[in-house]
Amino acid sequence: MTEPQNPQPGQPFPGQVPQPGQAPYPGQPYGQQPQYGAPGPYGAPPAQPPAAPPKKKKKWPWILGILVVLIVIIAVATSGGGDDSADEAASTQTSQPAPRPAEAEAEGPTETKAPEPAQTPTETKSEAAEPSLNSEQKNALRKAQDYLSVSGFSKSGLIKQLVFEGYSEADATVAVNKLETDGDVNWNEQAVKKAGEYQSVSPFSRQGLIEQLEFEGFTPEQAAYGADHAESD
Repeated sequence: MTEPQNPQPGQPFPGQVPQPGQAPYPGQPYGQQPQYGAPGPYGAPPAQPPAAPPKKKKKWPWILGILVVLIVIIAVATSGGGDDSADEAASTQTSQPAPRPAEAEAEGPTETKAPEPAQTPTETKSEAAEPSLNSEQKNALRKAQDYLSVSGFSKSGLIKQLVFEGYSEADATVAVNKLETDGDVNWNEQAVKKAGEYQSVSPFSRQGLIEQLEFEGFTPEQAAYGADHAESD
């Protein structure tokens, strides 16, 4: 009895049927593909699946970045163009020549302002000469006004009365002079008022009344004015 001979590599044993999906043996018809991982022909390694194709890198992040850069460049160029146009307009207005004198006269007559009247020297001197009173002099002024409201006084008699009240002769003099400057006292009227006070107490001759008024500090003219008007009243 003859022993079966071993087949050549890649040849099936006699009577062996290829497994499903197994690569065809030599002489096997084409069209039947082997299954991946299934054992290959005798002595051949198992069939491996084909390698996966490399993944393509996504390009949309790069495209988006390029679009952003383009938008920024366009915005900067637009804003710079506006500034340039404004500068050009300003330079155009500045570079225009000024109108000639003849053209300026043709536009319209120029208005001439009348000179402002200068202050008269007398007003300036009176304002500068008017002294400002301190607190002591203001008090003396109010005290003098109180005395004049109740009795007749000559200028010198009023100053002496303020000194008697404790004010200095300088402050009393300033206060009485302030009365004269403001027009708050008339010494002729004060002489008439004082003569009336004397006449109300005792009868006086005209000469005696004049002498009494002069004793109070009135001038001869003021005393005569007071005596004449007091007798007529």
